[in-house]
Amino acid sequence: MAPLLWTVIRTLTIEIWKRPADLSDVTSAGFSLGGHSALALAGARVSKDAYIEYNDAHIGMLDCGWMTRGGVDFNDIDSLRYEASFKDPRITASIAIDPVLPQAMTQESLSAIAHPTLLLNLGDYPDMPAGIDATGLAETIPNAQYAAFSGSWHMSGIGECNMLGRLIIGASGYFTGEVNICGEAAWYRTIIRDEMFDEILPFMKANRARALGAATS
Repeated sequence: MAPLLWTVIRTLTIEIWKRPADLSDVTSAGFSLGGHSALALAGARVSKDAYIEYNDAHIGMLDCGWMTRGGVDFNDIDSLRYEASFKDPRITASIAIDPVLPQAMTQESLSAIAHPTLLLNLGDYPDMPAGIDATGLAETIPNAQYAAFSGSWHMSGIGECNMLGRLIIGASGYFTGEVNICGEAAWYRTIIRDEMFDEILPFMKANRARALGAATS
């Protein structure tokens, strides 16, 4: 089933000329920053103050540390743009895999998301990074489903690395100390992806059936 779902995703996101004409019933979906975007389209909004508090409390984490080393001053964030609503009324369901900035999302905006939402985390406690932990989102969004995949981590969600990539990125990580995003075997990422699809496909089918039922009632 996984190749079929990938074909659908590719058609809707890359081969845009194959998109259906009717876009009034859309499922937003994304991974990492894309997971945040999927929830933003559903109505999730963020707070600048909450985001600054998160970074102050997690200065050693990968995301906060990376931006701090890059000289980012979080106080320079434009509050009006950062805290704006990007809700799209065409979104009727959402899928977010390891969505970033969960601590910055406001409780009020999350509790107002009424449509079905599937939240997936790559990894499990105690190794779940705070910056992608979606358990709090699942507790706040009224119609949310949640699943976590033990034995995986955030980079399990990207494509398999080829041999050249393994050599270059592995060697770079050895000298720089950066995380080796190609550390997993290709077959293992395929297993994790199939497990995710086992959650995603039934969710999409159920939402489609609900939408068709509503259209004919």
